[in-house]
Amino acid sequence: MSTHAASLAPAIRLSESIAIQGAAFAQDRLTIAPDATPKQLGLIGDFLSTVSGACDWWRTDYIHTLHTRNIGHTIEQASFDFYSSVAAIFPPDVRIDGLSFDHHKEAMIGTNGSATEARLWLGKALAESWDVPTLRKHLRLANATYHTDERKPTGNGYSALTDAERWARTQEKQLQNYTPERARAILSDIKHLCGLIDTLETIAAVSH
Repeated sequence: MSTHAASLAPAIRLSESIAIQGAAFAQDRLTIAPDATPKQLGLIGDFLSTVSGACDWWRTDYIHTLHTRNIGHTIEQASFDFYSSVAAIFPPDVRIDGLSFDHHKEAMIGTNGSATEARLWLGKALAESWDVPTLRKHLRLANATYHTDERKPTGNGYSALTDAERWARTQEKQLQNYTPERARAILSDIKHLCGLIDTLETIAAVSH
């Protein structure tokens, strides 16, 4: 069966499909009239913001329709499967107004596709006004097998450095077991140590 994506594309002319006074839309540009009023510019901006936030959902629902109707497509399989999964986990009636498509996507990825858990995380994101990076951070920390250790070092000066060196050597033997989440969590904890090492290397490189 011929693909809908391929058959529809030539028939779509943005200049005829989108009509906003003061603007002309094309596939590769937006032309704004020199005499566009502030009100018209505001409408153009509102339209762009709305479309930007909506197009991923439109694509999701379109792809899910192709999937449920078993219609052929030219969409890359990985992308097709991804958007179909988003639509399956978040049908229109459970999508949270006020949270972006990216919020929903992060919740799905961070919970390994668990619809129940993903919706709980979205509820937290909405209640706490989390942006997408903040939601991602909380999901990764929740999934990490390593958590921040607030205890003070057992020694001081070179003693503390020796402790850190010994710990690093033990970790080198376990790197194959690290998850990305654990690696990111540890990097977050030792960022000051990494900065110190960089500074020491700069000082040590200075010739006398």
